[in-house]
Amino acid sequence: VGPDFLLNRSLAEEITPNATLDQWDVRLPAGVEFHNGKTLTAEDLMFTVRRILDPKSPGYAAGQLAFVDLDNMTALDERTVRFKLKAPFAFFELAFGDGGVMGVVPTDFSLDNLVGTGPYKIKSITPGQQIELVRHENYWGDRPILDEVVALNFKDDFARVNALIGGQIDAMNQLPLSMLKMLEGREDVSTLLSDTGLFNPFSMRVDEGPFADNRVRQAFRLMVDRDEAVAQAFGGNASVCNDLYSPMDPDYNGSLMRSHDPEKAKALLKEAGAEGMECTLVVAPVRFGMVEAAQVIANQASKIGVTVNIKKLEAAASRSPEVLDSPFSFGLFPGLSYHTMCAISDGPYSTLNSTRFADDEFKSLFDQVSAEPDAGNRHGIMQRMQEIQFDKGGYLLPAFPKAADAFSDRVKGVVPDASGLGLGRCRFGVLSLA
Repeated sequence: VGPDFLLNRSLAEEITPNATLDQWDVRLPAGVEFHNGKTLTAEDLMFTVRRILDPKSPGYAAGQLAFVDLDNMTALDERTVRFKLKAPFAFFELAFGDGGVMGVVPTDFSLDNLVGTGPYKIKSITPGQQIELVRHENYWGDRPILDEVVALNFKDDFARVNALIGGQIDAMNQLPLSMLKMLEGREDVSTLLSDTGLFNPFSMRVDEGPFADNRVRQAFRLMVDRDEAVAQAFGGNASVCNDLYSPMDPDYNGSLMRSHDPEKAKALLKEAGAEGMECTLVVAPVRFGMVEAAQVIANQASKIGVTVNIKKLEAAASRSPEVLDSPFSFGLFPGLSYHTMCAISDGPYSTLNSTRFADDEFKSLFDQVSAEPDAGNRHGIMQRMQEIQFDKGGYLLPAFPKAADAFSDRVKGVVPDASGLGLGRCRFGVLSLA
Protein backbone atom coordinates (compact mmCIF):
# COMPACT_ATOMS: atom_id res chain seq x y z
CA VAL A 1 0.00 0.00 0.00
CA GLY A 2 1.51 3.27 -1.12
CA PRO A 3 1.36 6.74 0.43
CA ASP A 4 -1.86 7.32 -1.57
CA PHE A 5 -3.44 4.33 0.25
CA LEU A 6 -3.72 2.36 -3.00
CA LEU A 7 -2.45 -1.20 -3.39
CA ASN A 8 0.51 -1.52 -5.76
CA ARG A 9 2.24 -4.60 -7.17
CA SER A 10 5.76 -4.40 -5.73
CA LEU A 11 7.61 -7.74 -5.66
CA ALA A 12 5.40 -10.14 -7.61
CA GLU A 13 5.04 -10.82 -11.31
CA GLU A 14 1.71 -12.60 -10.93
CA ILE A 15 -0.73 -13.35 -8.09
CA THR A 16 -3.44 -15.78 -9.11
CA PRO A 17 -6.26 -17.28 -6.98
CA ASN A 18 -8.33 -20.35 -7.71
CA ALA A 19 -12.10 -20.08 -8.09
CA THR A 20 -12.79 -20.73 -4.41
CA LEU A 21 -10.11 -18.34 -3.06
CA ASP A 22 -8.53 -21.00 -0.86
CA GLN A 23 -5.43 -21.32 -3.04
CA TRP A 24 -3.21 -18.53 -4.37
CA ASP A 25 -0.15 -18.81 -6.62
CA VAL A 26 2.52 -16.10 -6.35
CA ARG A 27 5.13 -15.82 -9.09
CA LEU A 28 8.24 -13.75 -8.39
CA PRO A 29 10.13 -11.79 -11.07
CA ALA A 30 13.31 -13.20 -12.56
CA GLY A 31 16.65 -11.71 -11.61
CA VAL A 32 15.78 -10.12 -8.25
CA GLU A 33 18.93 -9.98 -6.15
CA PHE A 34 19.30 -9.72 -2.39
CA HIS A 35 21.84 -7.29 -0.99
CA ASN A 36 24.26 -10.18 -0.38
CA GLY A 37 24.14 -11.27 -4.03
CA LYS A 38 21.75 -14.20 -3.55
CA THR A 39 18.96 -14.53 -6.14
CA LEU A 40 15.41 -14.35 -4.79
CA THR A 41 13.60 -17.69 -5.03
CA ALA A 42 10.35 -19.29 -3.96
CA GLU A 43 12.17 -20.83 -1.01
CA ASP A 44 12.99 -17.34 0.32
CA LEU A 45 9.34 -16.28 0.19
CA MET A 46 8.25 -19.42 2.04
CA PHE A 47 11.00 -18.92 4.63
CA THR A 48 9.82 -15.34 5.19
CA VAL A 49 6.23 -16.45 5.82
CA ARG A 50 7.32 -19.28 8.15
CA ARG A 51 9.48 -16.84 10.10
CA ILE A 52 6.55 -14.43 10.59
CA LEU A 53 4.22 -17.25 11.65
CA ASP A 54 6.68 -18.98 13.98
CA PRO A 55 4.48 -19.83 17.00
CA LYS A 56 7.49 -19.52 19.34
CA SER A 57 8.21 -15.96 18.20
CA PRO A 58 5.42 -14.63 15.96
CA GLY A 59 6.12 -11.52 13.94
CA TYR A 60 4.20 -8.26 14.07
CA ALA A 61 2.25 -9.35 10.98
CA ALA A 62 1.35 -12.82 12.22
CA GLY A 63 -2.32 -11.86 12.58
CA GLN A 64 -2.38 -10.68 8.97
CA LEU A 65 -1.14 -14.02 7.66
CA ALA A 66 -3.02 -16.33 9.99
CA PHE A 67 -4.96 -17.69 6.99
CA VAL A 68 -1.86 -19.40 5.53
CA ASP A 69 -1.63 -23.17 5.98
CA LEU A 70 2.11 -23.61 6.54
CA ASP A 71 1.90 -27.39 6.09
CA ASN A 72 0.54 -26.94 2.57
CA MET A 73 2.76 -24.16 1.24
CA THR A 74 4.84 -25.44 -1.69
CA ALA A 75 7.26 -24.23 -4.35
CA LEU A 76 5.94 -25.09 -7.83
CA ASP A 77 9.23 -24.00 -9.38
CA GLU A 78 12.15 -21.68 -8.61
CA ARG A 79 9.96 -18.57 -8.70
CA THR A 80 6.42 -19.72 -7.86
CA VAL A 81 4.86 -20.44 -4.48
CA ARG A 82 1.46 -22.07 -4.06
CA PHE A 83 -0.28 -20.99 -0.87
CA LYS A 84 -3.04 -23.33 0.23
CA LEU A 85 -5.14 -21.60 2.84
CA LYS A 86 -7.00 -22.76 5.90
CA ALA A 87 -10.19 -21.28 4.43
CA PRO A 88 -11.15 -19.07 1.47
CA PHE A 89 -9.54 -15.66 1.84
CA ALA A 90 -10.37 -12.67 -0.35
CA PHE A 91 -7.81 -10.23 1.12
CA PHE A 92 -4.69 -12.18 0.17
CA GLU A 93 -2.96 -9.38 -1.75
CA LEU A 94 -3.93 -6.70 0.76
CA ALA A 95 -2.71 -8.81 3.68
CA PHE A 96 0.72 -9.16 2.09
CA GLY A 97 0.85 -5.55 0.92
CA ASP A 98 -0.42 -3.57 3.90
CA GLY A 99 1.51 -2.50 6.96
CA GLY A 100 5.02 -2.34 5.56
CA VAL A 101 6.25 -5.08 7.89
CA MET A 102 6.75 -8.01 5.52
CA GLY A 103 9.89 -7.42 3.50
CA VAL A 104 11.07 -10.69 1.95
CA VAL A 105 14.29 -12.05 3.47
CA PRO A 106 16.58 -14.88 2.30
CA THR A 107 16.70 -18.39 3.75
CA ASP A 108 20.05 -17.61 5.40
CA PHE A 109 18.74 -14.44 7.05
CA SER A 110 19.91 -13.57 10.54
CA LEU A 111 19.94 -10.48 12.71
CA ASP A 112 23.69 -10.35 12.14
CA ASN A 113 23.17 -10.30 8.37
CA LEU A 114 20.39 -7.83 7.63
CA VAL A 115 19.64 -8.05 3.91
CA GLY A 116 16.60 -7.59 1.73
CA THR A 117 15.80 -6.82 -1.92
CA GLY A 118 15.13 -3.08 -1.64
CA PRO A 119 16.76 -0.12 -3.40
CA TYR A 120 19.14 0.53 -0.49
CA LYS A 121 21.26 -1.82 1.56
CA ILE A 122 22.79 -1.40 5.00
CA LYS A 123 26.34 -0.13 5.16
CA SER A 124 26.51 0.15 8.94
CA ILE A 125 24.34 0.34 12.05
CA THR A 126 25.16 2.06 15.31
CA PRO A 127 22.25 1.04 17.57
CA GLY A 128 20.33 3.98 18.93
CA GLN A 129 22.35 6.45 16.84
CA GLN A 130 22.30 5.95 13.10
CA ILE A 131 21.90 3.65 10.11
CA GLU A 132 23.91 4.18 6.94
CA LEU A 133 22.28 2.98 3.73
CA VAL A 134 23.91 2.81 0.31
CA ARG A 135 22.35 2.28 -3.08
CA HIS A 136 21.86 -1.35 -4.10
CA GLU A 137 23.48 -1.19 -7.51
CA ASN A 138 21.83 -4.41 -8.67
CA TYR A 139 18.33 -3.38 -7.55
CA TRP A 140 15.86 -4.93 -9.96
CA GLY A 141 13.47 -1.96 -10.08
CA ASP A 142 13.94 1.70 -10.99
CA ARG A 143 17.40 2.88 -10.01
CA PRO A 144 17.26 5.03 -6.84
CA ILE A 145 18.53 8.57 -7.31
CA LEU A 146 20.47 9.12 -4.08
CA ASP A 147 23.83 7.38 -3.60
CA GLU A 148 23.50 7.19 0.17
CA VAL A 149 21.00 7.84 2.96
CA VAL A 150 21.94 8.26 6.61
CA ALA A 151 19.09 7.86 9.11
CA LEU A 152 19.89 9.54 12.42
CA ASN A 153 18.15 8.90 15.72
CA PHE A 154 17.44 11.95 17.88
CA LYS A 155 16.08 11.53 21.38
CA ASP A 156 15.01 15.17 21.48
CA ASP A 157 12.68 16.75 18.91
CA PHE A 158 14.10 20.23 19.45
CA ALA A 159 17.51 18.84 18.50
CA ARG A 160 16.00 17.38 15.32
CA VAL A 161 14.43 20.67 14.31
CA ASN A 162 17.60 22.62 15.08
CA ALA A 163 19.62 20.13 13.01
CA LEU A 164 17.25 20.73 10.09
CA ILE A 165 17.45 24.50 10.43
CA GLY A 166 21.24 24.30 10.72
CA GLY A 167 21.61 22.09 7.67
CA GLN A 168 22.97 19.04 9.52
CA ILE A 169 20.03 16.98 8.23
CA ASP A 170 17.99 17.32 5.05
CA ALA A 171 14.62 15.95 6.12
CA MET A 172 12.66 14.65 9.10
CA ASN A 173 9.40 12.79 9.41
CA GLN A 174 6.85 12.95 12.24
CA LEU A 175 7.59 16.54 13.15
CA PRO A 176 5.68 17.25 16.38
CA LEU A 177 2.68 19.34 15.44
CA SER A 178 3.45 21.74 18.25
CA MET A 179 6.69 22.66 16.46
CA LEU A 180 5.18 23.64 13.12
CA LYS A 181 5.32 27.31 14.07
CA MET A 182 9.09 27.08 14.60
CA LEU A 183 9.47 26.53 10.87
CA GLU A 184 6.85 28.96 9.58
CA GLY A 185 8.15 31.68 7.29
CA ARG A 186 11.51 30.05 6.60
CA GLU A 187 12.59 30.16 2.96
CA ASP A 188 15.01 27.24 3.25
CA VAL A 189 12.68 24.72 4.92
CA SER A 190 9.30 23.36 3.83
CA THR A 191 6.67 21.43 5.75
CA LEU A 192 4.01 19.06 4.46
CA LEU A 193 0.90 18.06 6.41
CA SER A 194 -0.85 14.79 5.53
CA ASP A 195 -4.29 13.60 6.53
CA THR A 196 -3.74 10.15 7.98
CA GLY A 197 -5.29 7.11 9.54
CA LEU A 198 -2.65 7.04 12.30
CA PHE A 199 -4.13 5.00 15.11
CA ASN A 200 -2.62 5.65 18.53
CA PRO A 201 -5.41 4.39 20.80
CA PHE A 202 -5.71 4.10 24.53
CA SER A 203 -6.47 0.47 25.29
CA MET A 204 -8.93 -0.59 27.98
CA ARG A 205 -8.65 -4.28 28.80
CA VAL A 206 -12.04 -5.94 28.48
CA ASP A 207 -11.11 -9.22 30.18
CA GLU A 208 -10.18 -8.06 33.69
CA GLY A 209 -9.76 -5.01 35.87
CA PRO A 210 -11.92 -1.87 35.99
CA PHE A 211 -12.76 -1.90 32.28
CA ALA A 212 -14.10 -5.45 32.16
CA ASP A 213 -17.50 -3.82 32.70
CA ASN A 214 -18.58 -2.36 29.37
CA ARG A 215 -20.48 0.39 31.17
CA VAL A 216 -17.18 1.74 32.45
CA ARG A 217 -15.64 1.61 28.97
CA GLN A 218 -18.59 3.44 27.49
CA ALA A 219 -18.49 6.01 30.29
CA PHE A 220 -14.86 6.80 29.50
CA ARG A 221 -15.70 7.17 25.83
CA LEU A 222 -18.59 9.52 26.59
CA MET A 223 -16.66 11.71 29.04
CA VAL A 224 -14.17 12.77 26.36
CA ASP A 225 -14.71 16.07 24.57
CA ARG A 226 -13.14 15.12 21.24
CA ASP A 227 -13.11 18.63 19.79
CA GLU A 228 -11.23 19.79 22.88
CA ALA A 229 -8.74 16.94 22.45
CA VAL A 230 -8.15 17.92 18.81
CA ALA A 231 -7.53 21.53 19.84
CA GLN A 232 -5.44 20.96 22.97
CA ALA A 233 -3.42 17.83 22.18
CA PHE A 234 -2.86 18.42 18.47
CA GLY A 235 -3.19 22.18 18.04
CA GLY A 236 -6.15 21.62 15.72
CA ASN A 237 -4.06 19.52 13.31
CA ALA A 238 -6.19 16.42 13.63
CA SER A 239 -9.68 15.17 12.88
CA VAL A 240 -12.17 13.77 15.37
CA CYS A 241 -12.07 10.01 15.88
CA ASN A 242 -14.92 8.03 17.42
CA ASP A 243 -12.82 5.11 18.69
CA LEU A 244 -12.78 3.31 15.32
CA TYR A 245 -9.81 2.89 13.01
CA SER A 246 -9.05 3.10 9.25
CA PRO A 247 -10.80 6.33 8.18
CA MET A 248 -9.13 6.15 4.74
CA ASP A 249 -10.75 2.78 4.03
CA PRO A 250 -13.86 2.87 1.79
CA ASP A 251 -15.56 0.53 4.27
CA TYR A 252 -15.03 2.87 7.25
CA ASN A 253 -18.31 3.42 9.10
CA GLY A 254 -18.37 7.20 9.43
CA SER A 255 -21.98 7.16 10.61
CA LEU A 256 -20.91 5.99 14.08
CA MET A 257 -20.31 9.17 16.07
CA ARG A 258 -20.05 9.63 19.81
CA SER A 259 -21.19 12.83 21.51
CA HIS A 260 -19.61 14.36 24.59
CA ASP A 261 -22.04 13.39 27.36
CA PRO A 262 -20.50 13.68 30.85
CA GLU A 263 -23.87 13.26 32.57
CA LYS A 264 -24.52 9.93 30.89
CA ALA A 265 -20.93 8.93 31.66
CA LYS A 266 -21.51 9.61 35.37
CA ALA A 267 -24.78 7.66 35.28
CA LEU A 268 -23.07 4.64 33.69
CA LEU A 269 -20.29 4.71 36.30
CA LYS A 270 -22.87 4.88 39.09
CA GLU A 271 -24.77 1.97 37.56
CA ALA A 272 -21.54 -0.04 37.38
CA GLY A 273 -20.63 0.81 40.98
CA ALA A 274 -17.55 2.70 39.77
CA GLU A 275 -18.28 6.23 40.95
CA GLY A 276 -15.13 8.06 41.97
CA MET A 277 -12.93 5.32 40.49
CA GLU A 278 -9.18 5.74 40.22
CA CYS A 279 -6.96 4.16 37.54
CA THR A 280 -3.55 4.54 35.95
CA LEU A 281 -3.01 5.28 32.28
CA VAL A 282 0.37 4.06 31.05
CA VAL A 283 1.69 6.21 28.20
CA ALA A 284 4.94 7.05 26.40
CA PRO A 285 5.96 9.84 23.98
CA VAL A 286 6.09 7.48 21.01
CA ARG A 287 4.22 9.84 18.70
CA PHE A 288 3.24 13.47 18.70
CA GLY A 289 0.17 14.21 20.83
CA MET A 290 0.16 10.89 22.68
CA VAL A 291 1.08 12.23 26.11
CA GLU A 292 -0.90 15.42 25.53
CA ALA A 293 -4.03 13.43 24.64
CA ALA A 294 -3.59 11.38 27.83
CA GLN A 295 -3.47 14.60 29.83
CA VAL A 296 -6.67 15.85 28.16
CA ILE A 297 -8.41 12.58 29.07
CA ALA A 298 -7.20 12.81 32.66
CA ASN A 299 -8.45 16.38 32.94
CA GLN A 300 -11.84 15.52 31.50
CA ALA A 301 -12.13 12.49 33.77
CA SER A 302 -11.64 14.71 36.80
CA LYS A 303 -14.74 16.67 35.80
CA ILE A 304 -16.91 13.59 36.42
CA GLY A 305 -15.17 12.62 39.65
CA VAL A 306 -12.75 10.07 38.16
CA THR A 307 -9.02 10.12 38.85
CA VAL A 308 -6.73 9.06 35.98
CA ASN A 309 -3.10 8.97 37.04
CA ILE A 310 -0.67 9.16 34.13
CA LYS A 311 2.41 6.97 34.27
CA LYS A 312 4.87 8.16 31.63
CA LEU A 313 7.36 5.59 30.32
CA GLU A 314 10.30 5.89 27.95
CA ALA A 315 9.43 5.51 24.26
CA ALA A 316 11.41 2.26 24.07
CA ALA A 317 8.91 0.61 26.43
CA SER A 318 6.07 0.65 23.90
CA ARG A 319 6.03 -3.16 23.50
CA SER A 320 7.04 -4.00 27.06
CA PRO A 321 4.94 -6.29 29.30
CA GLU A 322 4.18 -3.28 31.49
CA VAL A 323 2.34 -1.74 28.56
CA LEU A 324 0.83 -4.87 27.03
CA ASP A 325 -0.50 -6.19 30.35
CA SER A 326 -1.73 -2.88 31.80
CA PRO A 327 -5.49 -2.41 32.27
CA PHE A 328 -5.22 1.05 30.66
CA SER A 329 -2.38 1.68 28.21
CA PHE A 330 -1.61 2.89 24.71
CA GLY A 331 -1.28 1.36 21.26
CA LEU A 332 0.69 2.33 18.19
CA PHE A 333 -0.35 1.62 14.60
CA PRO A 334 0.15 3.30 11.21
CA GLY A 335 -2.81 4.03 9.00
CA LEU A 336 -3.90 0.67 7.60
CA SER A 337 -6.90 -0.74 5.78
CA TYR A 338 -9.75 -1.89 7.99
CA HIS A 339 -9.35 -5.64 7.51
CA THR A 340 -5.58 -5.50 8.04
CA MET A 341 -5.86 -3.35 11.16
CA CYS A 342 -8.49 -5.70 12.52
CA ALA A 343 -6.25 -8.71 11.85
CA ILE A 344 -3.34 -7.06 13.65
CA SER A 345 -4.97 -5.20 16.51
CA ASP A 346 -8.19 -6.62 17.98
CA GLY A 347 -9.35 -9.29 15.56
CA PRO A 348 -9.78 -12.95 16.51
CA TYR A 349 -6.28 -13.98 15.35
CA SER A 350 -4.30 -10.94 16.48
CA THR A 351 -1.04 -11.38 18.39
CA LEU A 352 -1.16 -7.72 19.55
CA ASN A 353 -4.61 -7.55 21.11
CA SER A 354 -3.86 -5.18 23.98
CA THR A 355 -7.56 -4.77 24.83
CA ARG A 356 -8.16 -8.57 24.81
CA PHE A 357 -11.34 -7.87 22.88
CA ALA A 358 -13.18 -11.05 21.92
CA ASP A 359 -16.73 -11.38 20.66
CA ASP A 360 -18.37 -14.41 19.06
CA GLU A 361 -20.42 -12.45 16.53
CA PHE A 362 -17.40 -10.33 15.62
CA LYS A 363 -15.27 -13.43 15.01
CA SER A 364 -17.99 -14.98 12.88
CA LEU A 365 -18.26 -11.82 10.79
CA PHE A 366 -14.48 -11.57 10.44
CA ASP A 367 -14.34 -15.11 9.07
CA GLN A 368 -17.32 -14.40 6.82
CA VAL A 369 -15.90 -11.19 5.33
CA SER A 370 -12.49 -12.80 4.87
CA ALA A 371 -14.03 -15.38 2.54
CA GLU A 372 -16.42 -13.04 0.70
CA PRO A 373 -15.28 -12.39 -2.91
CA ASP A 374 -17.73 -9.54 -3.61
CA ALA A 375 -16.62 -6.10 -2.37
CA GLY A 376 -20.22 -4.89 -2.21
CA ASN A 377 -21.19 -7.73 0.10
CA ARG A 378 -18.10 -7.18 2.24
CA HIS A 379 -19.07 -3.57 2.86
CA GLY A 380 -22.20 -4.36 4.87
CA ILE A 381 -20.40 -7.01 6.92
CA MET A 382 -17.59 -4.63 7.88
CA GLN A 383 -20.10 -1.92 8.75
CA ARG A 384 -21.66 -4.33 11.25
CA MET A 385 -18.24 -5.31 12.62
CA GLN A 386 -17.55 -1.68 13.40
CA GLU A 387 -20.90 -1.34 15.16
CA ILE A 388 -19.84 -4.15 17.50
CA GLN A 389 -16.49 -2.48 18.17
CA PHE A 390 -18.25 0.84 18.74
CA ASP A 391 -20.62 -0.72 21.28
CA LYS A 392 -18.35 -3.24 23.01
CA GLY A 393 -14.72 -2.63 22.04
CA GLY A 394 -11.83 -1.59 24.23
CA TYR A 395 -10.26 1.28 22.30
CA LEU A 396 -10.53 4.93 23.30
CA LEU A 397 -9.24 7.36 20.68
CA PRO A 398 -10.41 10.97 20.35
CA ALA A 399 -8.45 12.06 17.26
CA PHE A 400 -6.69 11.07 14.07
CA PRO A 401 -3.58 13.30 14.02
CA LYS A 402 -2.18 14.76 10.86
CA ALA A 403 1.42 13.86 10.07
CA ALA A 404 4.02 16.52 9.40
CA ASP A 405 7.19 16.20 7.34
CA ALA A 406 9.83 18.93 7.36
CA PHE A 407 12.60 19.13 4.80
CA SER A 408 15.13 21.36 3.14
CA ASP A 409 14.05 22.99 -0.09
CA ARG A 410 16.82 20.91 -1.72
CA VAL A 411 14.80 17.74 -1.12
CA LYS A 412 12.47 16.73 -3.94
CA GLY A 413 9.94 13.92 -4.15
CA VAL A 414 8.18 14.18 -0.76
CA VAL A 415 4.45 13.48 -1.18
CA PRO A 416 1.49 13.29 1.24
CA ASP A 417 1.34 10.01 3.11
CA ALA A 418 -1.92 8.60 4.45
CA SER A 419 -0.12 5.97 6.56
CA GLY A 420 1.39 8.69 8.77
CA LEU A 421 4.87 7.18 8.58
CA GLY A 422 6.05 10.21 6.65
CA LEU A 423 8.46 11.14 3.84
CA GLY A 424 6.21 9.40 1.33
CA ARG A 425 6.05 6.26 3.48
CA CYS A 426 9.84 6.46 3.86
CA ARG A 427 10.40 5.51 0.22
CA PHE A 428 13.92 6.89 -0.04
CA GLY A 429 14.29 5.53 -3.56
CA VAL A 430 12.06 8.27 -5.00
CA LEU A 431 13.70 11.19 -3.13
CA SER A 432 16.37 13.41 -4.63
CA LEU A 433 18.44 16.47 -3.82
CA ALA A 434 18.30 19.52 -6.09
